[in-house]
Amino acid sequence: MYSPTRFNEGVIPDASTAAKIAFQYVSAVYKDCAVNEQPYQIKLVNKQIWIVEGSHPINVLGGTFYICIEKYTGKIWAMYHDK
Repeated sequence: MYSPTRFNEGVIPDASTAAKIAFQYVSAVYKDCAVNEQPYQIKLVNKQIWIVEGSHPINVLGGTFYICIEKYTGKIWAMYHDK
């Protein structure tokens, strides 16, 4: 159960933790995308939602994964892969 005193910074306090969690979810669903789309673009929106997106080298075509993770609970709000 969530406790504000135990998790002052949320269960996902920083970008490094968000990347690790995203890696686990993305690799389970989209297989090799989690490895092939590194480095990740990571940002915190409204101090509440971590958005982690994959990337490609310059001049490479194709989509990337996108995942939204709530900072305080770890809940996955959205996850998809563009084409």
